[in-house]
Amino acid sequence: MPWGMIRVQCHITLRQLEILLLVIEQSSFRKAAASLGLSPVAVGEHIRALEDRLRVSLFHRRRGGPPVLTPAGELAAERARAVIAAVNHLEADLLPLSIRPNWRIGLAPYVSRNLLGRVAELRKRYPDRAITTDICDRETEAITAMVASGEFDIAITITDSSDGERHEGVVRKDIIIDEPLAIFVAQTHPLAGKRGVTAADLADYPNATLTVAHPLRHVTDASLSACGLGTVHHAIETDDYSEILASVGHSRSFACMFAESGRADTVAHRLIMLDLAFALPAPQVVMLTNETAAFDRQLRLAAEYLANHYRSEAGMARRSKGSAVRDGIGRPTDSSTARVAGHVC
Repeated sequence: MPWGMIRVQCHITLRQLEILLLVIEQSSFRKAAASLGLSPVAVGEHIRALEDRLRVSLFHRRRGGPPVLTPAGELAAERARAVIAAVNHLEADLLPLSIRPNWRIGLAPYVSRNLLGRVAELRKRYPDRAITTDICDRETEAITAMVASGEFDIAITITDSSDGERHEGVVRKDIIIDEPLAIFVAQTHPLAGKRGVTAADLADYPNATLTVAHPLRHVTDASLSACGLGTVHHAIETDDYSEILASVGHSRSFACMFAESGRADTVAHRLIMLDLAFALPAPQVVMLTNETAAFDRQLRLAAEYLANHYRSEAGMARRSKGSAVRDGIGRPTDSSTARVAGHVC
């Protein structure tokens, strides 16, 4: 046989892999068999044939209880999902343009301000795809589950820095950029003119914040807790952003807000950023994709386009504000430093 013409014989079938995944999904050989219209014996024979081919046991053999995967079974299941996904996407890629799969993109409200226009650009780039956008104001765990289930092909949201960059089952999580936080108070606040404000200084004042039901409440709580401010009292808890700003502007409370989101709101409410002696851990803008992106080149390029644009816009805004501060433009009326925030976390 000539070089480069090596023939590989493979007796593993897609049917076996599909049955393996269904047994895992149903946590039962019997339920899987019922779903397929087969007998439990037939399902067991498919699994044994797969085990014979792989020369490993995929399940721990025991009486009663749900089937439990062996370490080899867990690896086989991961590979089986990738194989099935690759076949599905091969079929999708060869479909006529008129019936190609649509894309659904989920965006957290805060990140959508920079990306809705770019989604419109994607529609121009890929006219054969019907692209829908959902503004999804939910916790990262819920959005991750929606990506895993295929409800979203791409999702971009904000999570606290402790989450890091990792894979969660079929979902890939990539950090796009940090979104720094800052502490804001009224210009008449006792700490407004102080340099090097400590966590102990702030502990004497209440926090104006979102309700515990809001997805971003966890993000700010995590950052404040990391700085020893997890037990401060709350002056107000509301999801009305204007109400939070008004509360801070007319009291001795403080608000933990995104540092880069725009100065107009804080100027209108006569708020300033405190000069902190400590660093607030910055939340992260993350992109979530499922295995679809691994096999759909256009989707992968679309995801990279959105991530690169967000990163570029955020970096440009920060450089612009840094230049304004150095030039003395838009400084607060007191001696504190001058990055100004917008939307509250």
